Amino acid sequence: MNKLKTMPSFFIVITVLFLAVSFSLIFKMSFSENTSVSSLQDVLYAERAAALDKGIKDAAPSPSPKAGKIGLEVTQEALGSFLSGAEGLPIEDVEVTLSSGGKATVTGDIKKSKLESMLKSQGKTVSDLAKPGLSLLPDSLESSIDVIISLGGDNGALTIKPEKLMVQGIALNGDMIPKELVSSLNDALNAYIASNGGEISSLESYDGGLKLELRM
Repeated sequence: MNKLKTMPSFFIVITVLFLAVSFSLIFKMSFSENTSVSSLQDVLYAERAAALDKGIKDAAPSPSPKAGKIGLEVTQEALGSFLSGAEGLPIEDVEVTLSSGGKATVTGDIKKSKLESMLKSQGKTVSDLAKPGLSLLPDSLESSIDVIISLGGDNGALTIKPEKLMVQGIALNGDMIPKELVSSLNDALNAYIASNGGEISSLESYDGGLKLELRM
């Protein structure tokens, strides 16, 4: 009789366990399917985003740098430092001031003997600029020369046109400006550009510097 009473309870327990296991399996399968769907959606979304991004990049115009050309920016400080040690330039302790319109002022010291030699080569003397006489001038003369820098010819070289030379506060113009001084300054400037490689194809000046485009 006791055995008969316990039989229903046993079947109830078995049934509950079976239902629990069944619901557990169903839940796992449903979660797995949802996860798979979610993962698949993420993959598809990522692929669409990548394709869209590629399409935008392909459609956008890509910058095309000018073949065989580079830009060079020259500051007045860098140029002055180079000219201070330039071979053949008769000006010492050089400082350069660059302005728009190609204007430049080169200041420094010139030895009196060197200035006299340069003037003599073109039929002038130091006394022509110093009426009181040569003896009153110091051995080292404070000087500054105003020039215009431009791009001349087809060989990519810079050309310097002198406007005024000041020596110890005395202005020299025209044929009183030593040609050797101008040519040596011109050569030194082009030597600086050549040290960076290439020929100049364009020149732009601004207060404090020069912008150049070089053909490589």
